[in-house]
Amino acid sequence: MPYSRPLQQVRNWSIITAFSLGGVLGCSSSDQGARAGLDVERAPTGDAGVAPVLRRLPLAVDRDREGPGVHNPIAVSARGEIAYLNPDRNPSREIIVLDSVGMEVAQVGRPGRGPGELSGNVRPFFSDTLLVTADLEQARLSVHTLSGRLVHDRRTTFGTYPLAVAGDSVDWRVRGSDRRVQVGREGLRSTGGRATISDTVSFLQEVARFDTTTGFDSPPTYGSDGSISALGNGLEYEINLYNNDGEATGTIRRTLPPRHRTPREEALVAKRLRTLLTRGFRGPNGKSIRIRGTQERLDTLSREILPHFDRHGLWFDVRGRLWVVGESRDSTFVDVFADTLFLGRTMLPCQGPGRSVSMNGTWLALVCEVSGGLGDTELQLYHADDQADSPRATTRP
Repeated sequence: MPYSRPLQQVRNWSIITAFSLGGVLGCSSSDQGARAGLDVERAPTGDAGVAPVLRRLPLAVDRDREGPGVHNPIAVSARGEIAYLNPDRNPSREIIVLDSVGMEVAQVGRPGRGPGELSGNVRPFFSDTLLVTADLEQARLSVHTLSGRLVHDRRTTFGTYPLAVAGDSVDWRVRGSDRRVQVGREGLRSTGGRATISDTVSFLQEVARFDTTTGFDSPPTYGSDGSISALGNGLEYEINLYNNDGEATGTIRRTLPPRHRTPREEALVAKRLRTLLTRGFRGPNGKSIRIRGTQERLDTLSREILPHFDRHGLWFDVRGRLWVVGESRDSTFVDVFADTLFLGRTMLPCQGPGRSVSMNGTWLALVCEVSGGLGDTELQLYHADDQADSPRATTRP
C-alpha cells in the first residue's frame, strides 16, 4: 500500500532551504564556484534555444530515515519524484521513492532473488510513471508502479550494464567476448534488440575500455533521449552525438584547465583509500576484494587529473538540449547545449555528487556531500524554468 507522512529533518542531512530566482547571481566566470546560491554564465543565444534557469526546491527529510548514500545511483521522474536505494539495508536492496516536496510515497522491491526482488548492485530509472530497476547481480530487469505492484520482470541477456532508459526502451552496454563494446537498445518488456552505436566506433572503445590495472569494467559516459545519443570523454571534455543509426551528427568540445582535487577532496579520497588498504572493497558476492595499486594512488593523489564529468553526467531535457553535469572546485556545474551550441553554465552549491546525479524532463536531482562530514549527504532537487518559449532543439540529420 502506498503511504505518505510529514517528513522532518534527518539526523545526518541538512534541511534544504528554498531560494527564489532573485537569488540567482550573474557571473562572468564559470569556475568561481557556487557562493550564495547559483552562479550563472550565459552564452549568446540564437534560434537554437536558450539556457534554462535552475530553481532549487525545498525538501523536508524524515528524521528516522537515512538519506541516499554518497555515490549511490538515484533516479528522478518527469514529475520530480526521486528514487534511491535504501541505505538502512546492508547491502541496499529496497528502493525508496520521495515526491517533489520530500514526502515518502513508496517503497519498491524487497530482498530476494525472485521476480521483482532485489539482491545486489541495483540501478533505478523512471519510465513515465513506472519505476524500472536493473539488478546487475541477478541480471534482472523489473518494472513496478509507484504503489509497489510488479508490472513486468525478466532476465536480461542482451546487455551487461544499463546506460539509459528513454520512453519504453532501455539502452545497454553490450560487451563481446573480445571486450569490444557496442550500445544496444531493447524494449523494457522484450528481449533482444539492435545496436544503436556499433563496436566499430573508435570513440566508444576509447571511453569504455576495460581497466586491466584494477580489473574493473567501467561503463561509458552516456546519455540518450531515444532519438539522439551522447558519448563523452570527461577527461578531455569531448562529447560525440549520434542518431539512432549510429551515425555521428556532431562533436562538442570545451577547452578547460585540467581538473585536480581540492584539498577537501584529496583528504576525503586519502581516507577512503587507507580504509581500502586495511579492509578491501566489498564485491558483488560480499567477499572482500583487494585493489591493486592503492598505495601508489595515495602517493600521487595531488597530481592526478580528474574527469570534468562522470559516467552519469550526460542528460537530455524535455526540449532536447544536452545537459552536462560535472564537478569544479567543490561545486557542481551544469553546461547546457542545443545541438553543439553552448548555451551557458550554472554553478550549483553541491559538493562531490559523482555518480549520484539524475535528470528527467525539467528536473535535476543530486546527492551532495555535506562539508566537513564523511558519508553525510544532502539531497538537492532543481526545476528548470525557461525564460522564453524556445522550440525543442533539433539535431543534425
